Amino acid sequence: MTLRPRQGASIPVSDLQRASHPQRALTLHRGRASGPAGAVPPRRLREQDEINVPESAALELIDQPRPSKRHTLSRSLLPQDLPDPCVVRADGVYWVYTTNSVTMGNVPLLRTGDLQQTLTYVCDAMPTLPAWAQRGLTWAPEVTRLPNGGFALYFTARLIGTGVQVIGCALSDSPQGPFIAADRPMIEMRALGGAIDAGTLVREDGTAYLYWKNDGNAVGLPTTLWGAQLSPCGRFIGCARPLLGASHEWECELVEAPQVIEEGDHFHLIYACGEYDNASYAQGHAVGASPLGPFRKSTEPLLATVGALHGPGHACAFRDHAGEWHLMYHAWTRGAVGYKAKGKRTLRLSRLRIQGERVWTEG
Repeated sequence: MTLRPRQGASIPVSDLQRASHPQRALTLHRGRASGPAGAVPPRRLREQDEINVPESAALELIDQPRPSKRHTLSRSLLPQDLPDPCVVRADGVYWVYTTNSVTMGNVPLLRTGDLQQTLTYVCDAMPTLPAWAQRGLTWAPEVTRLPNGGFALYFTARLIGTGVQVIGCALSDSPQGPFIAADRPMIEMRALGGAIDAGTLVREDGTAYLYWKNDGNAVGLPTTLWGAQLSPCGRFIGCARPLLGASHEWECELVEAPQVIEEGDHFHLIYACGEYDNASYAQGHAVGASPLGPFRKSTEPLLATVGALHGPGHACAFRDHAGEWHLMYHAWTRGAVGYKAKGKRTLRLSRLRIQGERVWTEG
């Protein structure tokens, strides 16, 4: 039996755990980590907690500018394979974290003082993996500043002995690390295929949210983007909510890598979609009036294959020193798409323009 939540329904976690299909849904564990004082890892979801399913089937679509060569021709910032970037502005510089590298470690960290300058490799921001994580499969780092001035790193790793990707959390006093991981994963969702691709939103008042994807495509189930509010000490507040799934043909039945940014009265959810290893990979966009939606999707992708740029996605939106928005992402280059073709997912940078509910890229 496969449990599929009805629209508008609230599903107690205890019901999901009793299903004959091993669909135990969300598993949030308490763990221990050394790091900034006052940082407390998240708790396990209680039986009385619920997963709220928002009304979302009849979402209005937003007309989005079609990707054009002017919008998406972006040069590689570095020749190395460095996918899934996260950009943090701190201490007067930009810190860029990426998926693991054979030569640069578990969480490669690069920096630049100016977006016009070359990125310079700094170090492995998490040189020691937790005992539960399989080496060589540390993906999609997301770093955010904590209210106490420290930093949290959310990362995807494979849980040893299971083959399942899960999300872990690590803490540090500095954006350079070293980040020290909790002794248990933060989110597992094993029965929904696992959990990957964490993203964060921290509002000006300090309210924080965590977003992620259940890795359903790994087990023949749908993929969904999820979100939950976090307390100042890192605990989950209330319910984890499914935000949206794949519905457009160009999404190829897969959504992942969510990030929400706030601009004016709108919350913009940007996400990747399609197959990462070919030209179908793209970047989507949706907009809502609150951090947990409901969100209305744009009709066209924010980024898509055009010219020599193939499979752009897993983008990170961030502000520069002047407050202007930018988008860093990875992409293949025409003629070398996919690892079988000896391709590399190299870093790209574009300006991100936001006008009301609409967003587009330039450069």
